[in-house]
Amino acid sequence: MTILIHSNLSGTELHVPGYQQATDPGAIGAGKYWVDTSGGASSWVLKVRNDADTGWEDISSSGSNAAQLQGYNVATTAPTDGQILTWDNANSQWEPGGMHTADYDSGWFAVSANNAYTFAHLLSGRPRQVVVKFSLVANPTSTDKVHQHDEYILVFVEYDETNIYLVCKGSTVFARRLTTPNGAPVNYSSGYLRVLAWS
Repeated sequence: MTILIHSNLSGTELHVPGYQQATDPGAIGAGKYWVDTSGGASSWVLKVRNDADTGWEDISSSGSNAAQLQGYNVATTAPTDGQILTWDNANSQWEPGGMHTADYDSGWFAVSANNAYTFAHLLSGRPRQVVVKFSLVANPTSTDKVHQHDEYILVFVEYDETNIYLVCKGSTVFARRLTTPNGAPVNYSSGYLRVLAWS
C-alpha cells in the first residue's frame, strides 16, 4: 500500500488514501488511513478511521486487532489453549469457546462386548454434546486410525445431569468396512473408547 504524505489537513486534501504524521488528523472520513509516527520511525503504527468517523483502529502488523467480525463485536476475553470463536446470542458477540476443547475427557479406556460403563462428567448440567471415539490401540498416535461414534461404533450412549452411560450390547463393539462401502464389515469385540463431552 502507498501512503501519501501531506503537510496539512485542510480542504479537499483530507480525502486521500492516508497520512503520515505524528499528530492525530481527527475526523477525516471513515476508512481513511493514518500512519502514526509519534513513536518514532522504529514504531510507526498504521491506523484506519472507524465507520462512524469517531476514532481510529490499529491495523498495523505489530499490533493488529479485530474488534468486530462482519459488524459484530468480538469479546475482549482472552482465549485459552484450543478454544475457537463461537457466537454468544445472548450478548450478541463473538467470544472464545467452541467444540475444539472438551469440557470432559475420559481418556482412553479398554472396553469389551456385553459390558456397561458409567462416567461422572462433573459438568454443571446435562452435556449439550457427547462424542465417543474408538481405537484398536490403548494410546493411538497420529498414525493410528481413530473412529467416532457414527462410524460403526456399536455402543449405546446416554447421558444426564450427572453421568454418561455406555452400553456395549451384543458381541461387537466396533465394525468397519475394509473395502467398498457395501463390503462385508470386520467386527471387533474389544478395543478402546474415549468419551468427550461439552457443557
